[in-house]
Amino acid sequence: MAIRLSDIAQACKVDISTVSRALHNDPRVRENTRELIRRTAKKMRYAPNLAARNLAAGTTKTLWLLVPDLKNPIQQEPAQFLSERLSREGYDLMIVLYHDEPDAFRRLLMRLTQNVADGAFIIPSGIAYDAPEYTSLKKNQYPLVFLDRRAELKSCATVTTDNAAAAAELVARCIQDGANRFVIMFEKSNSAGHERLQGAEKALSRQKIPYLIFDKPEIANASFMKNGRTAILASSSFSVYAFYEHNKQHFPVTPPIAGVFDQWNDRTENFAGIYICRQDFHGIAEKAADIMLEKLKGKKTESGLHHIPALDFISLKKP
Repeated sequence: MAIRLSDIAQACKVDISTVSRALHNDPRVRENTRELIRRTAKKMRYAPNLAARNLAAGTTKTLWLLVPDLKNPIQQEPAQFLSERLSREGYDLMIVLYHDEPDAFRRLLMRLTQNVADGAFIIPSGIAYDAPEYTSLKKNQYPLVFLDRRAELKSCATVTTDNAAAAAELVARCIQDGANRFVIMFEKSNSAGHERLQGAEKALSRQKIPYLIFDKPEIANASFMKNGRTAILASSSFSVYAFYEHNKQHFPVTPPIAGVFDQWNDRTENFAGIYICRQDFHGIAEKAADIMLEKLKGKKTESGLHHIPALDFISLKKP
């Protein structure tokens, strides 16, 4: 059974308010009485009720990072950087997974309305921003900062990579290595992929280079693929390699070039060149933390999109 202040008070033959003051090192309690109460509390293995203390103070000193999983750098690295930064500010970061399940995501959003944390960083699921769960948080002006994907919520900020510029740079590097036609497979279903698609399309249209857009890996038109070097752009190496497998009959002489984000996890021997855009997850986390801490201080913060330039571009392989 948990030891209460009243148990310590009874053991020390003082009232409860004296015990509370002594445990908070209040100078109004004589030193010898404070020492007696501290010794007694330690002997009885008293543990303070942090939930009650936080409720009285109006803060939990805890923040959530709500993510679909921890499989990719966009989840792993911001979690690490945010935890380190917030710890220096006296906050604990809780990593909360919703396993890419909309129902679990909705349930966890509703938990946030119950003051389980002072605020939340979110890599969002696909539920609409006018859903009741978001509406409730917005009504209560709950501090939210979104990562990676744009949030269509007024007064909320999203911190993400400058995806359009990053995709345009991948295009430029592939062109430098001889690519004269492109296959683009950035996901249109989320804002990051949509921005990458727009950036690649704009760069290619400006240079009048032909391209095809695919929602998923599939067999491409043979006439488009012949007589030149094809570059395949996607967010992940899995998508690039799957497209190659569907169309490897088109690359008997001239292997393609690949451009992806963050990491390459597949075989490399079938590609003439591979470029990787590494996102600045440290910079994203720092900006998100700055915005959240300002919100928690009651200061007005900038809503909308905050773009962080890509960290760098590395060549895993060159023609």
